[in-house]
Amino acid sequence: MIDPAAISQAKQALGRKLADCREAAGLNQHQLAPLIQYTRSTIANAETGHSTTSRAFWQRCDEALSADGALLRSYDELKSLARTQQAEHARALEAKRVAKFHNSLEQQPPVDIDAPSALSADSWSSPTVADTVDDVKRRTALLAPVLSLFGAAGLAEPWSRLAYVLDQPGQLDELTLEHLEGSTAELYRREQLLPSRRLVTHLDAHVSRLERLLGKAPDAFARRVAMTTGEALALAGWVAWDSRQIHQADMLYGSAMAAARQACDGPLYACVLAYRSYAAEANGDLPHARKLLVEAQNYVRGERSATTRAWLAAREAEVDAALGDETPALRALDRAMTAYDYARPHRERSWTSFFTPSRLGGMAVTAYARLGHPELDVLTESVLASLAHGELHRRAIVLADVAAVAIQRGDHDRGAELGHEALDEVATRETRLIDERLSRLRKATLSKRHIPALAELDDRLASCA
Repeated sequence: MIDPAAISQAKQALGRKLADCREAAGLNQHQLAPLIQYTRSTIANAETGHSTTSRAFWQRCDEALSADGALLRSYDELKSLARTQQAEHARALEAKRVAKFHNSLEQQPPVDIDAPSALSADSWSSPTVADTVDDVKRRTALLAPVLSLFGAAGLAEPWSRLAYVLDQPGQLDELTLEHLEGSTAELYRREQLLPSRRLVTHLDAHVSRLERLLGKAPDAFARRVAMTTGEALALAGWVAWDSRQIHQADMLYGSAMAAARQACDGPLYACVLAYRSYAAEANGDLPHARKLLVEAQNYVRGERSATTRAWLAAREAEVDAALGDETPALRALDRAMTAYDYARPHRERSWTSFFTPSRLGGMAVTAYARLGHPELDVLTESVLASLAHGELHRRAIVLADVAAVAIQRGDHDRGAELGHEALDEVATRETRLIDERLSRLRKATLSKRHIPALAELDDRLASCA
């Protein structure tokens, strides 16, 4: 487990060693600053243990103070300690997740369905009349070609009831369906911790199971089967997009939206639109991304969709901020905060469990960073303090966003420090969102390579591209 006290003590010990070396050389902080090409405030923060800055900083201190590499060795030991603790913590979290996944079919509670059997016209505008069971059966059959993209990979089932039901879909019962719905929810939870390539096998097997039930389940369960299949397809689309399989992602999103229409499931339809907004933004089409998000919010007016409403509004704030529209962005953030007061992330839908207060805060940081908001630094410190140590990718996104803004403002030392911290949080660019944030950060560093601190950061960004 991570021991913050041990890391803090190591930072303070490193800072004291720097101060001792500086004083032994007969220099004050102002005199040392031009020798190493860093500001006095950076030196002060390093000596107090508030910041460890970059490896280049400690190497230059070693050279300027003739410390024979002692400072650099201590810095490397500190980083090794932090990485070891983070790796152990991540392994412990993953072990718990794996154990939970293998037991999920037997232990998972029922999913709280977020809609009546037919949504009102106010919350769902696509179908004007509720579909009949025959309509559902007829149109779910259209999903088969897309579902077959997943292949036939499967997992050994720990209980025999599911195998029996898969061979005889008409015998689907309440308990078995609850297990399938719970399995969908668990895959969404695992997506928060695992890179796409490690999730694919489990997701393939799960969608293959659901495919065998579509259009064949008893009438009483037809809508719920369509809903959980749509959720699984939406996640599969996100995983495909995250893996840069753009065409396949688009097909899967289309199938997920078809399932949402068949089940009159407005929130699911909105979820897919939100996923598509990330693709639109990645393609540089911010107006289309905003259009998707505005449309999505028309489908989540029910009282049990508070978390989805908060997510969509926060996402709209990010896009509005990227467009430079400050007032709409701040209004969208206000709507997100208001909706979140009523949110129950773990009790609403499969995709909402990820949307914790710290995740909402991270999206607010992104919006503030894109706007250059004066309260950005205060918000950043608050959000970073709230993030769990296992949320490495979320921390990296926040740090990269703020680093880019610091560099644009001319605070190069601060930007370099935050950029190095972002890179320290992720060993590789395993997700599209991380990749895009680091790419934006590199655009800020590339034109300023004449500044030593930014040149080193740019080299690191280039090496992990």
